[in-house]
Order: sequence, then structure tokens, then C-alpha cells
Amino acid sequence: MKGTFTYATGLSLLLPALASHDIYRRSRAPHNRLDIPLQKRTIHEKPPLYPLNTLGTSHPSKRADPSLPEGWVAGGCIYDSEQRVMKEYAVKSAENTPAHCIATCSAHGFSYAGVEFSDECWCSNGFDGRGTIQAKSDECNMPCAGDPSLACGGGYRMLWFSKDPLALEHASSTSSNSITSPPDGWTYADCIRDRPEPNRVLPALFFQSATMTPAQCMDGCRDHGYDLAGVEYGTQCWCANDFNTSDGPVEKVDHDEADCGKPCPGDHTQRCGDEWVMQVYRFDSSTKALLPRADPAWVEGPCMVDQQSQRLLSNQQSLSSPFMTQNCLDACASRGFDIAGVYAGSDCWCGNNLNLNENEQPWKREVERDECSSACEGGDSQETCGQAGRTLLFSRNGALDSCSFGFTRKGSLDNAATFPLLALGQPEPDQGSLPSIHVVVPDPLNLNQQANTESIVDKMVIAHHMVGNTYPYTLQTWISDIKLAKSAGIDAFALNFGEGGQGSWQKARMADAFTAAQMVGGFGMIFSFDMTVLPCGSQDDASVIRNYIMTYGPTLGHLAISPASGSALRRIVVSTFAGEYCTFGTGSVRDGWLSIVKNPEVVSRLEAAGREIAFIPSWFARIEGRRGEFNGVVQGDFHWNGGWPAGNNDINWDTDAYHLQYNPGPLYMASVSPWFFTHYGANSFNKNWIYRGDDWLYASRWELLMEHRAAVDLVEIVTWNDYGESSYIGPIEGDQPNSQAWVNGYPHLGFLEMTSYYAQAYKTEAYPTISEDKVYIWSRPHPKYANAPADPVGRPNNADWTDDYVWALVMSSGKGQFTLRSGANSETFPLKAGVNKFKVSNSPGSIRGTIRRLGVDVVDVNPGSQFTYTLDPPSYNFNVFVANN
Repeated sequence: MKGTFTYATGLSLLLPALASHDIYRRSRAPHNRLDIPLQKRTIHEKPPLYPLNTLGTSHPSKRADPSLPEGWVAGGCIYDSEQRVMKEYAVKSAENTPAHCIATCSAHGFSYAGVEFSDECWCSNGFDGRGTIQAKSDECNMPCAGDPSLACGGGYRMLWFSKDPLALEHASSTSSNSITSPPDGWTYADCIRDRPEPNRVLPALFFQSATMTPAQCMDGCRDHGYDLAGVEYGTQCWCANDFNTSDGPVEKVDHDEADCGKPCPGDHTQRCGDEWVMQVYRFDSSTKALLPRADPAWVEGPCMVDQQSQRLLSNQQSLSSPFMTQNCLDACASRGFDIAGVYAGSDCWCGNNLNLNENEQPWKREVERDECSSACEGGDSQETCGQAGRTLLFSRNGALDSCSFGFTRKGSLDNAATFPLLALGQPEPDQGSLPSIHVVVPDPLNLNQQANTESIVDKMVIAHHMVGNTYPYTLQTWISDIKLAKSAGIDAFALNFGEGGQGSWQKARMADAFTAAQMVGGFGMIFSFDMTVLPCGSQDDASVIRNYIMTYGPTLGHLAISPASGSALRRIVVSTFAGEYCTFGTGSVRDGWLSIVKNPEVVSRLEAAGREIAFIPSWFARIEGRRGEFNGVVQGDFHWNGGWPAGNNDINWDTDAYHLQYNPGPLYMASVSPWFFTHYGANSFNKNWIYRGDDWLYASRWELLMEHRAAVDLVEIVTWNDYGESSYIGPIEGDQPNSQAWVNGYPHLGFLEMTSYYAQAYKTEAYPTISEDKVYIWSRPHPKYANAPADPVGRPNNADWTDDYVWALVMSSGKGQFTLRSGANSETFPLKAGVNKFKVSNSPGSIRGTIRRLGVDVVDVNPGSQFTYTLDPPSYNFNVFVANN
């Protein structure tokens, strides 16, 4: 995920759900469609490195094409990426071979040609300016669509050719197989094997960038106080201070074999690791003293209220006994932090910003110095180190100068006076008889549960729509989707996409989507810019996003929500997936997003249509400090991962409360999702896990949103059509990202119909009266401990988090009996008017649910042979089959 940091603190609460959508996934963009549409892949998936047969093994070696036209030379196998080494022309062809591709490129006036992914042909008059990296020849071993005996590249591997006499010389001058020379203070450590969750080798901090380089990774890790930085899989950066050896010693990889050689998207001549292989750099601690900040002197600050649920500083340091303030200051300085805090006699915390509530003034947290009077454990008995619930702050380089503190080391000052902070060892001024003030800060979670004046008058429901799965869509397909969604109480689609330049097929599909919304009426679109794929390193990248907003934001096809308090302008929701570290070529993330959402041309265009932007991104890091940093930029928070439990437990409000506590704006968009299962092997997308979907997850999450309705302005359903992760509620149509094995034959339309009941309740603040009986039953197709030895992917991670039941939700118009069956297991339950939830242990055979009143079966949901629960599955499938009347 581009620019997404995940802190080690709070991992027990947040980390499991962060894997969703892209964070710990091996995410890939689709291939760009520059002319004739290419192989169709979803935004969030990548092509396999090698083609797979039914047994999951790679195809035998293919021979080189001997029939190259005169004057053309073969350059070999090179890495490609989302940014493309050739990007001027591309075509997909069932007749693709090197010779056929060369003829195509030559006919269009290009001197470079490249074959990739069996049926793709790419053309240009030179490589992209970021250069190339040579790949192993057997990684370009996919059979050509036009002649399976020939080789035509692979997944992001290109066999290239040129008739430029200087091409080979130029390629060798712009390619590199060497390890990047690190910046000052850093040394190359090694190429190592990474491990899946929860045993990541560098687990403390993670971010992903579409412009990743080793230097960018090292800078990000050092900015957050970490000495180890590892680039992996091209776009990923991992940080820590020590290797995680809980699962065994770190395994080294011989980088001479190019296993650490995936090109960096920000510079194709540099290497950024590979699949589960990490290129690691270490910051030399002996150089820290050689890299001082401008003013290294520490000064003592105030004693402040500090809460377990909202720590003032984000980075805790582990110090050995005896605990002394100076040791804490030294630890924070060595990590590059300018604020330090001692807490409860033995805790050391560091940071560069204070984590406060929105619009909260720092002085409101101040208390008398005497309240930080706990003795430092094992140190000087005269030295005090905070207290439980209180942190004594220190700063350097003026980090707290702007806070206008009203307290000194002895107590409070009156509101008209401010004492300068005291350097350690300086005498204290005589404060005279100053008033004593004790500050109590209310629980911020209680504050956030109140409806705010900026909230949306009319609650709305949005469904996340993966544009990358819509290649075959027509205008009529969009109209059908919209009508179906609208009938279930959904107001808009969030169009998630990761390519959109000139000639992009996704751009054409989104144009149809907006047209269809206008034609149907009463329905809108919003953009969910996928910043794990879209580049964000320059103002050219920003202009792509600005153009989409200016083109569609003023139209009737774009969703517009009610105006903010004091404004007459309706708000268009602009959202993202990730992007919290995008600068768009400016000096900061704040300025980068300001260059989009507050761009004068964008603002003017929208104001002319009576509209303005409500920027509600889904950001996965920078949670606790974002209020101050993004005040005036971001108007709300979309909590993507709230739709699933964060571990082996039922869904709850914990992660929502966390996001609400630090929400940088007045609006909150919560997520709801029916299921999650993905099953890709190491030679494919390398993601194989479930989230717990038990205990009627979809209904239970909706009911939780109803309990906290005052705090939730918008709800986004995750998703309409992400088949690869089994979270879809819409019909199975369009394209699939090679997920047919666990999606085909497993409809989820029952979840869509269930949506209408809960969406109406959320919008109206009252559950609707049930006048018609509805039965929904769903089940996985095999036990969680079933064995499928022929499945090359293996049993999914977290499989133990689920239980073997058929689940039922019955919306009953009155009393009666409900019988739920799974194979030989059957149980009859009393039925009450309203929503009823039942479950029965699975047993081999079919499933069935029946409502009976006065001796008559009034509703019978019986999918029969469409679904069979088995003890011996041919492959693992933790998706669910959903049936309803």
C-alpha cells in the first residue's frame, strides 16, 4: 500500500484486518490498455510469474523465436512494472509471437517491441527513462498465444527486441544488477527471506509506494526512528530495529542469483527485493552522532494528562534498568525524535508531534508539575519520571514552542503569561503565588459518539465497485447494476480504479458508469482513487486525479451529499484506497493533497456547479497524528478494515472507536462486508487467508452500525464485485481475477437482498416492519479441518477462525417454526416476529431452511443439488454459498 505506515503499537487491535484489499497483499495493477484491450485483470491482483497448468506446475521451457525480421535484434528478458518500460502502444493478439509483435510495432513506426504475458505486444521508440533490469531468461517462459512452442515473456516479464543499432548498448547502460549504494549513514545488510504474518522479519512499520526506491524506504524508516529498512516485492518497505527471529533464524538469499532483483518502480535501474525476498539496509549507529540536529539541547516541558487509549506520543522505547530521564532523552535523540516523555516511573515515549483530539489545545492537557512525581525506577531517588496517567515532556529544536503552554515545572501560570521552557540544569524562576489548576480531559470516545454539526442530513449507503473487473461491461451492464443496487437501498458506487490515463479502458468504463447513473436517476458515483497503484510522485500525477474530479464532479452522475454547516454548496465525496504518504511532488503529504482538493481550478469548477469536495480517504496509517497534520485538507475518515473482525472474535466497535478518536474531519464513513476469503498460491498472487465471517457477520455489522448511527455519516459496502476476496454482494459477472475456482457456483445475492432491510433501517433510524417472510441461509462447502492434498495452494491462513455451521437469518412476519437442515443434521426452532438468527452444525449433503405455520410450510428455501457439503473437497474453498427465497 503506497505510503501506508502500520505502527507496531496497537498491532493487536489493527494488524489482522490491515491485510484486506492491499496492505499485506501482493498487489498488482492491471496491464494498461493503450490501444486494443489487453489481458483483463482486476486492479488489486497481479498476473502469475509463470503460467500454471491444472497441477500448479510451470510449463516446460519454450524456445526463442528464430524468425526475427532482418535488422531486429533480441535484447533478452527484462522486468516490467505498473509504470511500463514501453508505453507508447500496446495490443493484445491471439496470434502473438515475437515476429508478429515486431511486425505490428514496425508497421506503427516503432523501433522497439516487447512480448509479455503470452498475448501482449508493447511498442515504443525507447525505454522509459527509469531504465531496465535484466531478469532470468526462464522468467520469460510463457508460451506465445500464437505459437505455444515459442516464449512470450511472463507476468511483468518482457522479451524485448529492437532495430535500433544502439539499443543493446543503451539497455546495458541503463540496466543494473548491482545492489543500490545506500545514502550516508546506511550500509547494505543482506538479501533475506521474509515470512508471512505474524512472523514478518521486520514487523514494526510498513508502507508501500508506487514510486519506491531503497532511499525512499530508508528515509521513511529513519523518519520513524528505525535502523533497519527492507525493500520487498518492488513497492514495499518494512522497518524495525531488530530482526524478528520468533519463527527461527533469518534466512539469507544469494542476491547474485538476482532473487533480490525486482526493479524499483521509482527507478528501474535499482533493485527493490522480490516475492517474499527482502533487500535490507542498516543504519549505522556509530554515525548517529555525526548526523546531529540543529539544536540538540533538551528542555523540560509540562506535565500532561496521558491516556492508555490515546497516548500523547506514538513510539515507546524499551530501556534497561536503572531508568533515568537522560536515558530516555538519549534513546529518543538516537531515533531522530524531538519530543520525549517519561511516564509512570519506567516508560519512555518519543515522537515529533503530540497526539491530540481535533481542535484540542495542548494546554488543556496540562496539569501541575507535582502530578508527575513518581520516582524513576532504579535511578536517582530525587528524580521523578511522570506518573500513571501523566507524562512529563521534554523537547529540543523548538518542537513544543508553538504549543503556548501555560505551565512550568512548579505549576500553572495565569492565562496572560507564558514562561519559556527551562533547559535541564538551569535554575527555576520564582513563580510567586500562582493559582493551582487541575485539568480533567473527558473521554474522547464519548465526545465522538455525538452527532456533529457537519454531519450528513440524509444518511447514505455506497457500494465499493472494482472497475478492474468490468472490462466486458457495456452501458447497459452499468444500468443493470445500478438498478439492482438501487432496489437494495444503495445510493452510489465507489469506483475503485488504478489506471486512467489516455486510452485507458477503465476510463471508458467509468464514463459509462456516470452516464448510466444520470440515465437511471437517484443514484450517483464517487471516485475511490487506488493509491496503491496510481502514481503520486509528481504534479502530473496530481493532474490525473484533478481532471477526473473536474470532469465528473459537477455532473448529475456524481453523488452529492448535503452541504456543511454554514455552506450552500453540496459536497461531492472524494475517497481513496491508501495515499497517506503521497506528496505529488510537493514538500509534504498535506501540500500534495491540497494541490488536488484545494486547487483553484478544481474549486472554481465545482463552485460553478454549486458543489465542493468532501475528502474522505481510506488511510491505513498516520492515524493518531493526522488531526493536526491534515486539518483543513481532510473532511473525514473511511475505515475500510472495520467490516471484518480484527482477529478470531466476533465483530465489534473497537477499531471504529479508534478511528473516530483520531478522525481528522467531521465526517465518518464506516464499512460493512459479508465475507472474506482469498486463495492464491505463491506462483500467483501469493495470498491465501480468511477473515472470520461467522455469527451472521453481515447482519451483525449492520446492527452495530445502527447502535452507533449518530457517529456514522456514510456506510460503504465492501464490496459489490471483488470476487478475488469473496466479499461481493452483486451478481457474478464481468471479469474475475482467476478466482473462478471458489466463486463460480457461489452466489451472494442473498446478502444483496438482505441489504435493503438494513440500509432502510440505517437511513431512517428505525427497522422497517416485516410484512413478508424472508429466509437467508449460507454455508461453506467443507469442514475447516478438511484435507485437500491435491490443492497446490494449501489450507488458508486463519482457517481455524471459523466454525462449521450452516447459518440462517429469518425475517419473519409472525410467530411460527423454522427448521434448518444440513445433510443429516436438522433442528427446529421457535420463530418470533422480526429478525431471527439460527445455526446448525454442518453435515454432508445439501442445506435447507423452512418456515412452518399451522402445519403448513409457508417458505421453503431448498437449493438442492446446487450446493453440497462434503468432507473430501478437491480443493480448499472457504467461500459461502448463499440461498434465499
